[in-house]
Amino acid sequence: MQLGVEQQELEAAHAMVDTIDLALAETVKIFERVCATIPVTDQADLRQAANAMWLSAREYLRRHSIAERASRQIAQRDADTLGDLQMEYELEASALLGLKQATATYQKLRPEARC
Repeated sequence: MQLGVEQQELEAAHAMVDTIDLALAETVKIFERVCATIPVTDQADLRQAANAMWLSAREYLRRHSIAERASRQIAQRDADTLGDLQMEYELEASALLGLKQATATYQKLRPEARC
């Protein structure tokens, strides 16, 4: 909002983020389904990095869901409610940072997986 973008641009950016979050959620489900039947790799460091990335993605999706639900449920805008919402968004941001770090670690071990 501080950049002065048009409402349509802001809505398009939100739609893009929603699409990316849906793709991440689907990828997490696929990873869980595949790993339930076969191991990802025999390399312990690569397996550990992949699992860390998976756990970080799940945590981000969980935190994002909680923050979204909290922002939709705000009926009155009292200080406690807004404080709780701010805390949820900060936890979501922390989870996103964890996902970025786990992804960077995984990409160092497996550069061919880079998008």
